[in-house]
Amino acid sequence: MSDISADATVSPKKNSAAPGLRLTPADRARAIAILHHTVSDLSGLISCAASVTFDNAPELEPDMAHVLSDAISVAPIFSAADLTAAEAVMTPADFEAVLRSRGAAKLPAAKVRRSVTVCVSGSAIRFSDGQGVANPAANDHAPRALRDLQQYSAEPVQDGLIRLHDIPGRASEGLLSALCDITFDRLHARFEFEDDAAQILLRRLKERAVLQLCEVLQNPRDIGALTGAMHGAGRLTSSVIARAAGAGHLRFAEYALARRAGVTHAKASLMLYAPGDIGIKALSGAADISVPDLHILRAAIAIYRELETNGREYDRAYFRRLMIERVLALEVDFSDCDSDYILETLDGHGALEFA
Repeated sequence: MSDISADATVSPKKNSAAPGLRLTPADRARAIAILHHTVSDLSGLISCAASVTFDNAPELEPDMAHVLSDAISVAPIFSAADLTAAEAVMTPADFEAVLRSRGAAKLPAAKVRRSVTVCVSGSAIRFSDGQGVANPAANDHAPRALRDLQQYSAEPVQDGLIRLHDIPGRASEGLLSALCDITFDRLHARFEFEDDAAQILLRRLKERAVLQLCEVLQNPRDIGALTGAMHGAGRLTSSVIARAAGAGHLRFAEYALARRAGVTHAKASLMLYAPGDIGIKALSGAADISVPDLHILRAAIAIYRELETNGREYDRAYFRRLMIERVLALEVDFSDCDSDYILETLDGHGALEFA
């Protein structure tokens, strides 16, 4: 069970020096500059999520699924116009959260020089022991060769870079959702598939991408703010909760169920993990969870209890394999439609061949 028992309406920590911050154009520009450092990370999440989505889509012919997976195998590149369009969906609260983040704290430290030339950055990379590169690496004026030092192994440099885990999840999720829209529109323009199928695939892509985002969030309480932002934007669906539970992201499921049910996180956790079926059925009913999604949620909680009771170490891949085995073994007469839905949610299409 989660060790966090905060209220369901968790929000980022307030800065007492600036309550009710009103964003100036300069504030907004600074927040956008910080976010631009994370675009390559977001692009990688989208590429990975899209590939898994296409490979597991029962609506797609195998050949089309492979073509789409190959097309997205290289992370998408976003132009300045793409980023401007994506940032338009972000709220003032999102920008405020960015300005209070670790990423914002890293940026001023890099402003030792107003600009960093290629000559300076090249010398720093070649001769520095690492600390000399750490601050310039985050400089918004630094050349890309310096800012994208993913291969540079010195720990101070890696710590100095502004990465996705430095940005609050609520802000990253809004930007991620908009970039998913842009990526999918490009794919839809290149390849012919039905509009109805396109909407389903886009929803699944966003759900998988946001769960990958959860993997990099370092502050567990950030999940509460993330689910709150998704709920406000209408993206906290029954299916994303089932997908999270099936992948072992139970903290996300806890906060998401609390949001949809209108109860505190502490109460939702008690109901979710309570012995028997009464608590989880009542919580799922209040959160309007569909019947197939409830089956996934029940199986996930049962597996979690068993693993924790046995003290067995496990990763998400192992948890997902157990989920597929458990759901396939349920004494429930699923329709073909429900079976497809459940296996797709668990990234388990094709598992019936080995059952």
